[in-house]
Amino acid sequence: QRTKGDIKRALLAVLKSKPLADVSIAEVAREADISRTTFYTHYDCLASVYDELVLDFQDDIQTLHEHLDCVTCRNSQELVPLCEKARHPGDFEAVLADPRFMSTWFHVSKGTVMKEYEQALVGSGLSPHQAQAVVTFQLSGCMATARSHLGKLEDWGDIQRTLDAFIAGGLAAIKG
Repeated sequence: QRTKGDIKRALLAVLKSKPLADVSIAEVAREADISRTTFYTHYDCLASVYDELVLDFQDDIQTLHEHLDCVTCRNSQELVPLCEKARHPGDFEAVLADPRFMSTWFHVSKGTVMKEYEQALVGSGLSPHQAQAVVTFQLSGCMATARSHLGKLEDWGDIQRTLDAFIAGGLAAIKG
């Protein structure tokens, strides 16, 4: 586990200066102070390391369902809304800045953050594809807004409450 952590930290460091597409295993191995053989003992390619970093990013994110349904959860120190995490990604800044973040996130998080929410939407009458579309729309919009100049404004709390009300209204209309 220590070596895997070293490899992930090394990829984070290298991503600060270039996109994943331009990174080599040799660079990451050198940054992690390991051999390429050791790298391959733990991962088959850089995309696998990146996928794990994306999953690590979402470790402390509230599910969409929790965020919209639980006002008291929003004050939790353990879990944060996606928009807030996107505004302040900490060590994951380079991961979110990489062009493949969103597509990777949708791919690797199918069984985690999004699944429960999609199931709730299907339970309220949407088809699986409609539920996927709603979740994709919400997550993409949240991420784009939080990462734009709007996420840096002092009145972000008001912006987030407005977006939450908009989403809640849309969900209420769907559930009819």
